[in-house]
Amino acid sequence: MKNQGPRWLKLLAIAMLALPAFAARPASAQANCRTFTETGHQVCGTFLNYWNNNGALAQQGYPITEPMSEVSDTDGKIYTVQYFERAVFEEHPEFAGTQNEVLLQLLGVFFYQARYPGGHPAPGGNPPPPAAPTATPVPAPPPPTQVPAPPSGAQTFTGHGRQATSAFTLKAGFSRWHSVSTNGTDNFIAWLLDSHGNEVDLVANEIGDSDSSVVINIPSNGQYLLNVEFDGDWTITVDQGQSERLLSTQQALSRTFPETGKTVSGTFLAYWTSHGDLRQQGYPISDEFIEVNQLDGKPYKVQYFERAVFEEHPEFAGTPNEVLLSQLGTFQNTRKHSAPTPIPVVPTSVPAQPTPTTAPPPPAATATSAPADPCSGLPAANPNVVTIPVSRCGPAGTAFGWTARGFHPNENVGVYITLPDGGVAGAPFQVSTDDQGYVLDGVTFSTRPGYPLGRYAITFEGVESHITQIEYFQLIP
Repeated sequence: MKNQGPRWLKLLAIAMLALPAFAARPASAQANCRTFTETGHQVCGTFLNYWNNNGALAQQGYPITEPMSEVSDTDGKIYTVQYFERAVFEEHPEFAGTQNEVLLQLLGVFFYQARYPGGHPAPGGNPPPPAAPTATPVPAPPPPTQVPAPPSGAQTFTGHGRQATSAFTLKAGFSRWHSVSTNGTDNFIAWLLDSHGNEVDLVANEIGDSDSSVVINIPSNGQYLLNVEFDGDWTITVDQGQSERLLSTQQALSRTFPETGKTVSGTFLAYWTSHGDLRQQGYPISDEFIEVNQLDGKPYKVQYFERAVFEEHPEFAGTPNEVLLSQLGTFQNTRKHSAPTPIPVVPTSVPAQPTPTTAPPPPAATATSAPADPCSGLPAANPNVVTIPVSRCGPAGTAFGWTARGFHPNENVGVYITLPDGGVAGAPFQVSTDDQGYVLDGVTFSTRPGYPLGRYAITFEGVESHITQIEYFQLIP
């Protein structure tokens, strides 16, 4: 896939994280500790060993609390726990010296039951409806054209802008889709619809110019069409000429779990197998389906497991980020240790913007004092972080952008924002470095009216090297 340019860090709902009332880690466990400057929290002993040996930052995320005593939602017993962005560690001294000394809470079960009390949507999900057409008359784009199918069975569709194709015929079985978008900057989203207008699956979900492929299982013989949203040119080709080979490949990459009756396939099964399998992720408790992400408002293919939610990101196909985990630890910490926030039940809307916080009143002016510079007081600029634009200070509504350097060559780099109150909002992606340790893609944080005023920080941390680069910026009235 082509380079997509700067990625947007859309913080549509910022969780204001509350510190625990007390810590419960025994003093004897403090010898082996690591303090994470990114969040100001410390991880020690068995929790640190588990974090290091089970995927570290990419799998667990940063710590967002200190250890504390908490009553389990599963068995009603009291355990020492610590919250991370993507998990909650639970200490079980009765299993000391075994691989079960640290277990993960069953957050996937809790959030699945809370969000989908009637069961998850059918495959295809319930994405946001397309935006209403603009009221301003615009010239109608030329209708999409269908190229006659060659002997291989491939069908190709081309078009420009937001359009639906004419109906075409597909047979039941596996199909390979190749999508190319050019001359545009918006999201390129293509849905495969059945003859009744129901979503079957996402064919493409990219940003700007892209080149991607996906395999989709066609449920039955019949008429289908494509519904495309983009601001540029696009070409989509479907090929069912190799369905037998695709079927055998898909079967080889599938596993049905008799414990729950659910099947895990493809990239999700590969991730489950290579990232701790049953102990880390738990059994699958849902099928694959489309869900709207609560952080960026976009639809993704997901599957729920007892301890995690897998989210497929085809824009990162072939990289370690093709499957990402939902930040269940962050959501659970907010639910249990912050002001009560109901878990949205699907269908859901995009989360509300953060509640504005009132800045303390400035000191009363005197006849001899000059107005204070609202942008003063920021630490010196980090020479390894380039701010675009140059200013590190602006009112709500300002878009701040950065790139960074000083990391190991060709490593993934985590990104997150620290809020004025100390809360942390992690980006749902990682960026990569080139062979000289420079971040390839810029990161943009677009603020909006109502965001808290005060000092923020953006942190880049190398997943392997743990090298951090921090830059501060400020929202002013």
